[in-house]
Amino acid sequence: MNEILVIRRHSLSRADAKQAAEAIAQALADEHALAYEWVDELVLHFMRSGVNGSLLLDEGQVTVRVRLGWLLIPFKSALEDAIHDYFDQHFSEH
Repeated sequence: MNEILVIRRHSLSRADAKQAAEAIAQALADEHALAYEWVDELVLHFMRSGVNGSLLLDEGQVTVRVRLGWLLIPFKSALEDAIHDYFDQHFSEH
């Protein structure tokens, strides 16, 4: 109930997918004071008060898992929509 899981297919190269993931993470850091770090070449962790999660890059697929604190559960649907919007902007082919 307090978790968001988004799995999206993409056709970006690994380098372009990582660049897109970095752009998403930086935008979230700038807009929502989210801290993030790359754990390895394919896994990015992010966190802030009430939210933590990870982004995993696979060949042709990106997976985002977000765990919400109790105070943010009422905003789950809006947050999930925002995640899809970010994917549409950053993981679409140009």
